[in-house]
Amino acid sequence: MAGKRVTFLFTTLWGMVLRWRAVRKVAICAMEIGYPVAIAAELATGMFFSLAAFHLGVLAVLGVWYWLDMRDLPARNDARCPSPKLWE
Repeated sequence: MAGKRVTFLFTTLWGMVLRWRAVRKVAICAMEIGYPVAIAAELATGMFFSLAAFHLGVLAVLGVWYWLDMRDLPARNDARCPSPKLWE
């Protein structure tokens, strides 16, 4: 009986993973189709620069957020090695 429960749990979890992958692929496909359409529409209406300014603002916010998260980490000596202490 326990084997059937484990199998059911595994099957359910794997099904959720596969559904999430499908949702992610659909979202990426929609973005790749919708984003150029949105840019073309903004170019046609003459509002492209406001869209570009909005994107620069979003990038600035994300950059500050990244900086705040990463400022407490120690600097690496070698860019090829994730942890220089591994080689000592």
